[in-house]
Amino acid sequence: MTSHAGPHSGAARLALGALGAAVALAVTAPRPAAGQDFDRVMVRTHVSAIFLDAKSAPPTGLAGLDLDVGNTVTVGADLTVFATPNVAFNLLAAFISPHVKSGPGGLDKSLGSVDALPPALTIQYHFLPDMKFRPYLGVGGSWVTFFDQSGDLANLNVDISDAFGLVGQGGFNTYVTDHLAVMLDFRWVEILNKPDVTVNGTLADKLDFRHYILSGGVGFTF
Repeated sequence: MTSHAGPHSGAARLALGALGAAVALAVTAPRPAAGQDFDRVMVRTHVSAIFLDAKSAPPTGLAGLDLDVGNTVTVGADLTVFATPNVAFNLLAAFISPHVKSGPGGLDKSLGSVDALPPALTIQYHFLPDMKFRPYLGVGGSWVTFFDQSGDLANLNVDISDAFGLVGQGGFNTYVTDHLAVMLDFRWVEILNKPDVTVNGTLADKLDFRHYILSGGVGFTF
């Protein structure tokens, strides 16, 4: 897969723009009444298991490559900016490198791995903001940029176009001190488009995929 011109730029601009909007909303939100102050920023770091349901979906007239993208584990981080004690904006940052196989005739041949950035922005509602156990639900969007490869994917000059989709989120933060929490988070990402898969610049396949992210870690508020 060839690297796009400025492969990180689209996802980076999206992430920075979303973060700027979230910070602006938090800064301009009405200040809480006396005695109701709260931490406006939470930074979390976590280990994430990413379960990918990504398979070939060739358009009519193409045989396709019979691709299957495997699950992976990564370390990531997210930033939550609170506009009120209940309403917040969350930005996920992670790097993944899932393995890709091709299975014509049941051979299940390894093709190497592909690197990707899948930032996601959600708006969240946090229940029980005054309790130690604070569950939340969120909804938003994600943009996935594929930008590097290894193995036969590199040798065959395979390229995958960007993907975008909707995100559903649920999880909780459990506070062990005033500013330290342990967390568990689940995100479901449904990709709305079918990214093009090209070989030497020629369309060879499309991907139909969604993924699920289960994360556990710690968070700090200030």
